[in-house]
Amino acid sequence: MTESIMNHREKYPWLYDVLFLLVFLLAGYLRLAGANWGEGGGQHPDENHFSGVLESLRAQKCAEASLPVEACPLEQKQWISLGDYFNSSVSTLNPYNRGFAFYVYGNLPMTVTRVAADATDQANLRVFGRQFSAFADLFAIFFLYLLVSRMYGRRVGLLASLFSALTVMQIQQSHFFTVDLFVNAFAFLALWFAVAILGHKEQGIGDREQGMENDEQRVESREQGEVEEPSGEAPEADVQAAGAQPATPASQASSSLLTSYLFLVLRNPLFLFSIGFGFALGMAMASKINIAPLAIVLPAAFVLRYFIQKRESDHTPADYWTLSIIFLIAGGLATLISFRIFQPYAFDGIGLNPQWVANIREQRLQATGESDAVWNLQWARRTHLYSFTNLTLWGLGLPLGILAWAGFLYMGWRILKGEWRHALLWGWTAFYFLWQSLQFNPTMRYQLPIYPLLAMMAAWFVFELAGLNVRTFKRFNLSTIAASLLGITVLVLTAIWAFAFHTIYLRDEPRVAASHWIFQNIPGPINLQIQTEDAPYNQPLPFPTGVNIQPGSPYQTTFIAQNNGLLTEVLLAHVRLVPNEIPAQLYLTVWNNLNDPQPLAASVAATPAQIPSNNSSLAVSFDQSPILMADQTYYLKIEMVTNEGRVNLCGAIRYLIEVADQTAEQSTDVSAPCIVTSEMPYVVSFVPGASGSLNEIVLEHVISVAESTSPTSHTLSLFISEQPNSTSEPSLASASVTGTFASSNDPRGDTYTLTLDQPVPMKRDTQYYLRLEVDSGLLSLSGATVANETDYDYPLPLRVDGYDAFGGLYRGDLNLQVYFDDNIDKLNRFVT
Repeated sequence: MTESIMNHREKYPWLYDVLFLLVFLLAGYLRLAGANWGEGGGQHPDENHFSGVLESLRAQKCAEASLPVEACPLEQKQWISLGDYFNSSVSTLNPYNRGFAFYVYGNLPMTVTRVAADATDQANLRVFGRQFSAFADLFAIFFLYLLVSRMYGRRVGLLASLFSALTVMQIQQSHFFTVDLFVNAFAFLALWFAVAILGHKEQGIGDREQGMENDEQRVESREQGEVEEPSGEAPEADVQAAGAQPATPASQASSSLLTSYLFLVLRNPLFLFSIGFGFALGMAMASKINIAPLAIVLPAAFVLRYFIQKRESDHTPADYWTLSIIFLIAGGLATLISFRIFQPYAFDGIGLNPQWVANIREQRLQATGESDAVWNLQWARRTHLYSFTNLTLWGLGLPLGILAWAGFLYMGWRILKGEWRHALLWGWTAFYFLWQSLQFNPTMRYQLPIYPLLAMMAAWFVFELAGLNVRTFKRFNLSTIAASLLGITVLVLTAIWAFAFHTIYLRDEPRVAASHWIFQNIPGPINLQIQTEDAPYNQPLPFPTGVNIQPGSPYQTTFIAQNNGLLTEVLLAHVRLVPNEIPAQLYLTVWNNLNDPQPLAASVAATPAQIPSNNSSLAVSFDQSPILMADQTYYLKIEMVTNEGRVNLCGAIRYLIEVADQTAEQSTDVSAPCIVTSEMPYVVSFVPGASGSLNEIVLEHVISVAESTSPTSHTLSLFISEQPNSTSEPSLASASVTGTFASSNDPRGDTYTLTLDQPVPMKRDTQYYLRLEVDSGLLSLSGATVANETDYDYPLPLRVDGYDAFGGLYRGDLNLQVYFDDNIDKLNRFVT
């Protein structure tokens, strides 16, 4: 494209600014709408970390030093001082002082968000942080419009900002409280200063040089004046005064020349642009340190400016490189000062904080394949095209992605043709993209600093295509038509992708939707069946673990109705009769030969009670560990200590043998029948795989079994009331069920539905009381059992609708631990 087209001056520049305001509003809607997605729950590990840090920080303190700010009266609250802020050892804005020993991200986003939250008295800091992320991205779009307009004109700037506003990756990150978009805001401010340096036309170069020549002439004239005879005789006072001057006229003139030169340097717009670049870069680094390579853009801007000016005018100031070095030093100092101000806790006095340095090193280790962290497993065997593929398909969307890379390639070709002005932003984009693509964890989120630049290249390519001037008709330009169709098509498809993606935040997130479904369909210990106008509504109620219902000790709980409707039934998921028994004791002996007079070792252990939720392995150790020889047969004999009780041993038996400086483990399966009684001990043989001392035997599953007796009937009664401790008389409704409550197939007990004698109208947000009592026996209630995959995932169901899933509703100690090594223990965890 010709320079006249590239430097096209719009007839109505204000019109593009007005249209940009509409783009800005669109971007704001796509970023701020749905900020409370997920009902405020955390689904992003980094966001959870940041939210926890933000919650712990304090930008205020109490005038009464003995009071924490949380308990401080409002009139005594005050902002921390600058001295406190810069004192890393005491600052309450320093995560290291607030219980977070590991923090590698920037202090600036945390400080700004915490101060704003305290100033506006925010309660939900997670949502507030998401809104700050959205505003940070809006600033990035604003700076993108300014720098592209300065570089290629407002038309390209407007389309680039619109593409960026519709970029899905930026929309997604605006709905998370992370530091990445804060980095973008300050990075694009720095890029604006770099573009300003690149495009700055030296105004009055001749005037500046003429001014310097005039200063030199004044110096020469003053030097000549020193040797001329003064006309007439000087008064005596003047002579004495002249003799008192410490400086000669020549030195004064030289000083004046230096002052004039420094004054011109300080007034030079390039000096101010360099300071602005450095200050913005320091703020970006104070948001996330890995944006530091952006520093190469400043010297690149001066180098490219030199060659561009030399080509255009074949004239550059003689002191160009001297001034450039001065400006680069100024920009570097501005970066250090800015980073010191906004990342104060990376420092300890005038030096770096050793804890911060250690954290950075640890984080770098975690980001490589040398770290065996669970979250690193996903990056194994990823190709270096992974980041490119995801950025193009999902981050930008395929239409905009193709157009952006077409613009990137075409701009690179134009650079090879000698149009060096493109090289600054193109070079930074290429460098950063390759750098992140070659990382061990090439997530497309880490490419965020180049998304707006790719949007810029897509917009630039559209207008470049329109300016090719390929005419086929007298009044129509085929290239203009093609560019218009291409731009509109990509814009419409990108908008469809953006708005479709944005609906994720306007409806229930999948985990939240799953949690709603679980609470409605997976029974808790007590379940209120409320008939609403639309459909039945299930409201589960918790039942504390280890609590039993017995005569004289009824169970009473309070609940607040979650919906309007008629309460007709109460479902008890699992009701089981608890036997009144003393845990049995087992006598374990190890024999070389069962006919020997004495065993090699013996031990006594008590079995757990017969409560399924307490099923656990039983570890038995010996006072004197027997020495076993490999490949020799030994016998383990398990007997009852008393004449009463029965014990179920079904499961594996593990032997832990100490061999040299390590423990060898082997196991045998207990074959049926696996019941131990006083008349029927259990004997199993085993052959050690290694010689050593037997330190411990683990019985994987041991439970006392109640003696079979004739079943006895018990009556369980239920009462619903508006007052506590209400029985049948003042209650709103009641129900009862009679049975033996013996388990059939489920060891947790069977399900029972109690139909109320009359429906109870439930009013939402109204408190009611539920009372359970039994006439005899000991009853236990439990809900369904939920198994989750791993500790590194968020357990379902989440806390929604006011329900705490694992606070008495469901058993929550079952975890498959899918990331554990594949071995027999993992298999047993799956199947038992």
